[in-house]
Amino acid sequence: MPVPRKYSAGSIIYFVNDIGEDIFVLQQGRVVLISTSLDHKEDIKEDVQRGEFFGVKSALGHYPREETAQVLSDSLVLVFKVTEFEAFSVKNSRIVLQMLKVFSSQLRKVHKSVRQILGEDSALESSVELMRVAEYYYRQNKTDHALYAFDAYIRHYPDGAFIDRARRMSQSIKKGEPFPLDVPKLDEEIERVMGHTTIRFGDNSQTIPSANSMGAELEPPPMVGFDDPTQDNDESLADVYARGLDLFAQSRFAQAIEVFEQVLQTKTLNGDAEAKILEKALYDQGRSYLKISQNDSAIEKLSQFLKKYPRSDNQKKAMLFIALAYEQKKEIARAVGIYEKVAQMPPKDKDSIQAETKAKKLRGG
Repeated sequence: MPVPRKYSAGSIIYFVNDIGEDIFVLQQGRVVLISTSLDHKEDIKEDVQRGEFFGVKSALGHYPREETAQVLSDSLVLVFKVTEFEAFSVKNSRIVLQMLKVFSSQLRKVHKSVRQILGEDSALESSVELMRVAEYYYRQNKTDHALYAFDAYIRHYPDGAFIDRARRMSQSIKKGEPFPLDVPKLDEEIERVMGHTTIRFGDNSQTIPSANSMGAELEPPPMVGFDDPTQDNDESLADVYARGLDLFAQSRFAQAIEVFEQVLQTKTLNGDAEAKILEKALYDQGRSYLKISQNDSAIEKLSQFLKKYPRSDNQKKAMLFIALAYEQKKEIARAVGIYEKVAQMPPKDKDSIQAETKAKKLRGG
């Protein structure tokens, strides 16, 4: 368990270049992080918000501290050891998604500064960081986290060197496929394009992203809302949708339905990508209702989905879910009719075979 620790105004929690394995989260008071700009011309001061983690990357990567943490008013801080933080992150998967979101945002900010100092070639580095994060989670079968990161790459780096790879990985996850074994190793691709840097996560032998591969130390991603990690007042539509998927993955279906509804209430869309998110949210809301046996609502939402998106890749699956809802309602004739229709729809795939099997079973054949 984390240990509460009090600091008096004017004290220092840690100095830049200190070695330490503690990870901190501010509960009360005011703490400021003091670091040096990339060009070493000025000090940068950033207030830690209540509920934010700090000291994360240096502790996890066993690096010297990247900034000085100074206490400006009497403060209460929770202190995690690395093993405690890792265990906490595993149990609170929303924390990981939040880290990815803020990590991506900070990469873009640092990337802008680096470009001003070093030139355009540094553009590749920030995208590499995100690809490393995404593939690490994919290999660990944390597919919700991986999908979030791959889609973030696609949004933020549409002309990136690894865009085709990111799109393929994203599609593989959406199809429920394991990490593809026929793609070149990411390190080989990076080596071909620009060379690479890696760090180690604790004692884990898996390679994960190095946040300082640009020669610049990144601030540890702030963990907004430690008291309630599901709250976020500055989310994009993709972030909200990712939150819904995370709740679905945790079997928190009622909460997922509310988040998907938040997506569906969006009035202004920015391009085809956000329109696609609305399509997915309606489908996922329908299957969430099915998970909690609200069959009428599931049928209603999935029927809306089929009417609005008749050419969706999820057309057959939506029909299968509707048939299952009717089956659970004991309306067997209607369920069989839908299963038979799906079985006859080209192409002949696993959904068609599943529908054929279900229809045959319900008919007593």
